[in-house]
Formats: sequence, C-alpha cells, structure tokens
Amino acid sequence: MDVLRQLLLAGLLIAGGISLGNVILGSPAQSNLAAFVLVLAATALGGSRVPVGGPTTPYIGLDFATLSTPGCSAARAASVPSGARSRAPGRC
Repeated sequence: MDVLRQLLLAGLLIAGGISLGNVILGSPAQSNLAAFVLVLAATALGGSRVPVGGPTTPYIGLDFATLSTPGCSAARAASVPSGARSRAPGRC
C-alpha cells in the first residue's frame, strides 16, 4: 500500500509540475490550467494520504469499472463470428 501511495504522490507532483510549468511558460492550451486545478483539488481532498478501509470494505472502484468495460467489449467481440451480428444481449 505504501508503494502505491508513493506512486500516487509522485504522479501528482509530476502532473502538477508539468501543468504549472506550461501555465507559467504561456502555453496556449487551456488544458494545462485545468490539469493544474485538478491536481490542486486532488491534493486538497487528501491526495495520497486518504485513509483506506480494511479488506472488508464493500465497494467497486472506478478502476474496476474502467478495466472491466473494455475487457467485456473485447470478449464479446471475440465471441461473435466475423460478419455475423448477435441479436441476444451479451453477458459480462
């Protein structure tokens, strides 16, 4: 868990540094300012020090949804023969 927290902190520092540098250098993209604001918001909400519940905490994280959706789509696409359209809803 400590390694993941350190990776999160490093990612926040790198993202904040790059976006702040681009804002200071006057890069024309507004996404730099938006990225810096999001990094500040994430840090203000606790950043890498947010307490995590024990192993019995019942939740499904956003990472699970993000990783399972493309996996389900790929599995469904692989199960349908090329040129054929499936009319039955897929289960994943």
